[in-house]
Amino acid sequence: MAFSLVDDAGAEYAACAHAALEDANKVLMDIEDRLSKLDAPHSAPLGPLVEELRKKIRAAQVECA
Repeated sequence: MAFSLVDDAGAEYAACAHAALEDANKVLMDIEDRLSKLDAPHSAPLGPLVEELRKKIRAAQVECA
C-alpha cells in the first residue's frame, strides 16, 4: 500500500503528491509500530523491505520538493 502511495505521488500534482507521501509515511509508521511488537525472529526478515520503503519515500519527497 505504501509503495503504491509513493508511486502515486510521482504521478500527481504537487498538493496531491504531498498528501500521498504523508499517507505513505503514516503507513510506514504503522508498520514500524506493529513490527516493534514482534520478537526479532519475526520482525527481522521485514527490515530490508521497511528500509526500502523508507528510502523510496525520502526520494519521492526530494523529487516533489
